[in-house]
Amino acid sequence: MPAARPEQGRFLQALWRFTLLVLSAWLLLSWLLQQIPPLALPRLWLALLLWAGLTVLPGRVLGLPGVWQVAALLLYPMLLLMQWWQGSPWWFLLAGAVLFLLLGAAWRGRVPLFLSASPVLEAIPDLMPRSEAPLRIAELGCGTGRVVAAMVQRWPQHHYVAVEVAWLPWLMSRWRLRHYPQVRVLREDFWRMDWQAFDVLYVFLSPLVMPAVWQKAQAELRPGSWLISNSFAIPGQAPDLQRETGHALQPVLYGWQQSQRAAAVPE
Repeated sequence: MPAARPEQGRFLQALWRFTLLVLSAWLLLSWLLQQIPPLALPRLWLALLLWAGLTVLPGRVLGLPGVWQVAALLLYPMLLLMQWWQGSPWWFLLAGAVLFLLLGAAWRGRVPLFLSASPVLEAIPDLMPRSEAPLRIAELGCGTGRVVAAMVQRWPQHHYVAVEVAWLPWLMSRWRLRHYPQVRVLREDFWRMDWQAFDVLYVFLSPLVMPAVWQKAQAELRPGSWLISNSFAIPGQAPDLQRETGHALQPVLYGWQQSQRAAAVPE
């Protein structure tokens, strides 16, 4: 799919930066542990603190997505745990493979698991179209299904599609939304879906993918459909609506309407 291909190149860039970060941190940690004299702090805790310092800030400087930063931070503690357990390294690789299968394709789309905060859920109604007629509403990358659950409780007359590619969040969404017949929970790659059937799209993805989201929305959404984004704007595209949430980490909801809508527009 054309919109997803640039993300594959970004994945390779992130992988290269991750490898550079981990190798550099490992070499520096080994050197520092040899240079630092004995302290009151246990050597293990000193090593863990140094590893955190060598991965967190440099990871931000390198521009690594959050999921890669977490992976770099946890790598050394996991290796120490395996050494203490004296298990086979293959168990460590197997655990990593299982975790990868559970968390899905965040590495490919550069879309880590972000969960919308409660103030965001309270602000969403200000951007939703006012319509008594049933609308088709989709959340792309629904995570644990929290947003769709809040929507369907407030507007039960609409039809909802919750899309998640990662296995574990998808299972959690399926369980949370199991009692709502007007909700479909799909384990799919939303980049490969056709968006033209939807009246409203809600996304909380990543600033890195918003240009591709806009490109696909422009190509596929019907005139009058709404695209709502939590926190992440679209470069060069002024929103038609904007609502502050009061949340420190998720401060703004943005809304773009593809064109004049036949149904009522949010006030």
